[in-house]
Amino acid sequence: MQNRFLYLVFAFVLVISQLNVVLAQSDYASQWVGQSDYLTLTGGEEQEVWVEFENTGNATWNRQGDYAVHLGTARDLDRSSSFFESTTWLSDNRIEMQQNVVHPGETARFEFTIQAPYSGGVYYEYFRPVVENVTWMNDVGLFWEFRVVTSAGYEDMCMSKDSNLQSDGCVVPENWMYDSKWKEQSDYVTLKPGEKRDVWVEFANEGVATWYQNGDFAVHLGTANPVDRNSGFVDSSWLTSNRIIMEDLRITPLQKARFKFSVKAPMQEGVYHEYFRPVVENVTWLRDEGVFWTFVVDNDADGQDEGVEENDDLIVEDDYAASLVEQTGEPYFVVGEEENVQLQVKYKNIGQTTWTRSGSTQVQLGTSNPHDRNSGFVTSDWLNTHRIEMDQEQVTSGGYATFTFDVFPSEMVDVGTHKEHFALVVGDNWLADSEIYWNMVLSSLVSSSAKITADKSFDLVNGSSGHVIDILGAGEQVTVDYAGGNYRVKWPGESLVTADYVRMEGDRNTIFELQSYNDIKSWNSSLNDNLFRDTIEVRYSPNSSALWVINELSMEDYIAGVAETSDSSPKEFIKALMVAARSYAVRHVSNGGRHPENYADLYNSVGGNGDDQVYRGYGFELRNTQVGQAVKDTKGKVVTYDGKVALTPYFSRSDGRTRSFEEVWGSKNYPWCVSVPDPYNEGMSLNGHGVGMSALGALRFAEEEGKTYDWILKYYYTGIDVSSYNTDNMRVRVGIYSVK
Repeated sequence: MQNRFLYLVFAFVLVISQLNVVLAQSDYASQWVGQSDYLTLTGGEEQEVWVEFENTGNATWNRQGDYAVHLGTARDLDRSSSFFESTTWLSDNRIEMQQNVVHPGETARFEFTIQAPYSGGVYYEYFRPVVENVTWMNDVGLFWEFRVVTSAGYEDMCMSKDSNLQSDGCVVPENWMYDSKWKEQSDYVTLKPGEKRDVWVEFANEGVATWYQNGDFAVHLGTANPVDRNSGFVDSSWLTSNRIIMEDLRITPLQKARFKFSVKAPMQEGVYHEYFRPVVENVTWLRDEGVFWTFVVDNDADGQDEGVEENDDLIVEDDYAASLVEQTGEPYFVVGEEENVQLQVKYKNIGQTTWTRSGSTQVQLGTSNPHDRNSGFVTSDWLNTHRIEMDQEQVTSGGYATFTFDVFPSEMVDVGTHKEHFALVVGDNWLADSEIYWNMVLSSLVSSSAKITADKSFDLVNGSSGHVIDILGAGEQVTVDYAGGNYRVKWPGESLVTADYVRMEGDRNTIFELQSYNDIKSWNSSLNDNLFRDTIEVRYSPNSSALWVINELSMEDYIAGVAETSDSSPKEFIKALMVAARSYAVRHVSNGGRHPENYADLYNSVGGNGDDQVYRGYGFELRNTQVGQAVKDTKGKVVTYDGKVALTPYFSRSDGRTRSFEEVWGSKNYPWCVSVPDPYNEGMSLNGHGVGMSALGALRFAEEEGKTYDWILKYYYTGIDVSSYNTDNMRVRVGIYSVK
């Protein structure tokens, strides 16, 4: 009987123990704080790395014991790491904390040494906190990118693709070894038709491989947008019609490479945008920063170069000969969209025979590579599946011919990028040096478009380089969507396909309208808060697989658009709320933003977009001038605790008392957020999280007792000061909405 009793007691204790472990899983949570940089290493090299996590759960973390918190390998869980180093790791998939104990709200640090494997390449090593015998904590996608170079060293790059010609031990280039960053370039220029002018651009070698002027893996400046197009500004100083060489024989990492070359203006007047991008031959194209020059070709331009060539110099003795002048058009298609794209190519007749549109001397544009193949992009304005006729009836020697035609992918064309080659042909005689091609892009998926306009002129800007793509006038619309790794940007009379994000930049008095965004009020359907000051950025985030529309503006202008109260509230209450709102924003912006994974400091918290402060922008400003005045009256004022800007949560109303930060969210690190009586909310139901300032209580203190804004703040946030903070140069990036 006694044994049976002991067995039942043991079984009960075991069940309770297991239940406690299961319940304990919810008590463990972490938030990534920071980590050491990504590394480039040689095979076998050792380096120290670190990462920090905040304990955001309710349970204490211990370094040792059955429920110790360790850093474990992830993706796949518990895999053996190729970077295991025996003296600082517990095992090939576990790393200890530095601290013995980490309480909720405190930060744990993991320091350890990694040893690179001897196989070269790019490695992504994922890790995740784990509570042994209990649970894996939330996966934040923590990883390091380790680039491992073979023992030969990355300076000794192979110069030839031919393995028989490669020197012993040379390193065969791989795309991860190369990176570049635009540094500086010469000014845009105005030229007369046929005039020559020198230009230059500099890029920094941001990779680990040396750049060489010559060889199979030489680094050149290539034409871009689309890549490898034949430029209409080519000159004899170029390597080919789409390549330019570096000035130096070699550029080691962190040095700057200069590409200096001459451009020769085409004979037709107009405004041209010539795009370029560094390329490692036979390896990879480098970073696309939207580098371009604007060339204005104008007969009335002041000549600054004696190298202008007369038209007669371009004529040869052959019966049929052509010189490419320019090609235009960006063939970018999306499955399900039925819109043709117009292309045009222009040639100069530099032969002796007049070109005609029909008859024995007719010159046509034909598909090539191979000749007269059936194109998958033919439309009804082609002569047939492989030929396109000239726009002009005839073009004499020295004249210019254009071929303008539409393209559209047939059902037989696969998703991807296709090179469509064309050349000039007379009957069966194909003209030498006339071949061109377009990259035809067909994407399977596109985001919804972001459509933006403004009430005054603004700059359309390349996001990475800051180059102005174009200047648009008031009311002119920019449309941006994203598909297949590229942004498609359209504006009146122009379009651009680019791998880089774009910005619409004005000043603080420029009011942008997001025509593709609705924040219509249920109480007044004529009000749509889709107006925002200053700057709009459209940028794709791989973390959320979404295209984000971000409003960037000054801190004080942002606070004026925070719609957490209105003009109907007492003035001192509005001031208190604006100071709390400013403190919340300054704290997050100063710490790198709350949503860096989506390039935003804060979300606007409208329509389910985030849980930050409600921000409705310029329309709210217009309707609530007293709120704007309160922002001006409290300019730069923030809540501080122990000399640092404090996090200032606030909520709608309490049930007679506020809650402490620890009571609601488990952290003891916010001593100014403790429970205080909230007399004007006595007997009501709690509405909100209950931490910090009660909006209804604060309003009543101002309305019934005439309390000032600083008194209200000091009542709800214990032990704080109201201090001045310089927000003059502080910018806020607000995620307005995203589309997928």
